[in-house]
Amino acid sequence: MTETVTDLQAQVAWLSRQLFGSKSERVIDDAEAGLFAHLRGSEGDGQSPDRTSPDESSTSTVTYERSTSTRRGKRRRIPDDLPRIERVHDLPDDEKADMKCIGREVSEQLEHEPGKVYVIRHIRYTYARKEPSVEPTPDKPNVITAPKPVEGLPGCIAGPSLLAQIMVSKFADHVPLYRLEGIWKRHGIEIARSSMCRWAPQLDAMCTPLMRLMKDHVLASYVILADETPVNQQRGKGKAGGKTKKCYFYCYVGDEDHPYTLFDYQTSRSRAGPNGWFTDDHGEPIYHGHLQCDAYTGYDDLFDPALPWRMTHTGCWAHARRKYYDVRVQFPGPCHHVLGKIRQLYDVEREAKDLDAEQRQALRDEKSRPIVTSLLEWCEDQQKHVLPRSGLGEAITYTLNQAESLQRYLDDGQLAIDNNMCERSLRGIAIGRRNWLFTGSEAGGRAAATMFSLIASAQRHDLEPWAYLTDVFRRLPATPVSQIDQFLADRWQAPDA
Repeated sequence: MTETVTDLQAQVAWLSRQLFGSKSERVIDDAEAGLFAHLRGSEGDGQSPDRTSPDESSTSTVTYERSTSTRRGKRRRIPDDLPRIERVHDLPDDEKADMKCIGREVSEQLEHEPGKVYVIRHIRYTYARKEPSVEPTPDKPNVITAPKPVEGLPGCIAGPSLLAQIMVSKFADHVPLYRLEGIWKRHGIEIARSSMCRWAPQLDAMCTPLMRLMKDHVLASYVILADETPVNQQRGKGKAGGKTKKCYFYCYVGDEDHPYTLFDYQTSRSRAGPNGWFTDDHGEPIYHGHLQCDAYTGYDDLFDPALPWRMTHTGCWAHARRKYYDVRVQFPGPCHHVLGKIRQLYDVEREAKDLDAEQRQALRDEKSRPIVTSLLEWCEDQQKHVLPRSGLGEAITYTLNQAESLQRYLDDGQLAIDNNMCERSLRGIAIGRRNWLFTGSEAGGRAAATMFSLIASAQRHDLEPWAYLTDVFRRLPATPVSQIDQFLADRWQAPDA
């Protein structure tokens, strides 16, 4: 009965954190901190923390006092490049008649003017030859009309900058189209959400050559980070099985030498998604490097030596840690022992942050490898004493099943300890789907993946997404395929104003 109550309390705590709490997985409450503190210096002798005496020489207590008064941070300087409008405030003439000016006080205040919507009228003059030839040729027609620049979507009422604003609002700021429809209406223009929805797949088709180039670069990475997140997709009218079905956005993050973030939309979570992404148009595998991901079975074919992909699986310690964090209420002693060990691994990574790959590997050999070895030995010992189907048993089984992949980063300084960078890239989708709820169709999902890819890659290089997309939509249609590398996020240069 006691175990049942504890399990239910743990479920309530987990659900409450998912719905109302912070998603941070830091151990911060007083009870957990007390369990956690005496483990920092432990090297893991195979015993549970409740059987280990605290090492007073290796621990310290730091206390903080929160001031009761309200403290304000230092105000940041307003950028010098922002336009300034001066408003002079002076005394009336009768008050300053017998006085002289001895100085002035200047203060600055930020103001905002809502975004402007304006119209560009394309006027094309038509000319006819004064003496038309009897037989005009394609090179010398009798009537010539000045050409219009090829930019944006042909025949679309929205220009490149407006298209970029809509895409950024939807896929970076997570504003649903019905809200955007209302925003434009307040500006005095009517843009139907059906039109905005239709423009996204058209932009996806326009950006296809750029997306292929970005994928080629990502596939040249030494290591690719991968993860996925679910999203609902509307079913067509009259389709059975409910109004929506579950689909997935897969995220693939290139390494530092190939710094692009790509998203792929799949209508299921089957192995066909990852298998197809790493296969060319002829069905041949096109990547054989490291893939850092969790233990989801959908990636298993990629690591099977009998299959043609032959990738190397690098595990993620953040996923392993989460297994223990989620059941720490039911099994506080053992879980905090593991959390303490993993925290030590991350302490080493912070120390190695500015080192090169060779130095980082040497530091991991010296400090991290003994911790990992000790932790795995502890898991093997504890597995004999815990129920396999319990939360702790499943966490330990996950760790031992992934022991080889979790240790792989120790052997190569170019590999990371986790794929958190990929998870951070998926965070925008997790936030967005609370607002727009679902994708309208498979084509809409693929278009969303393209926009997410362009925006995430731009943000990875601290580019302003609207300026980047505006230039891409304006110039990409008229740019030869051999020159589209100028639109890669790490090479893009903002056009002169």
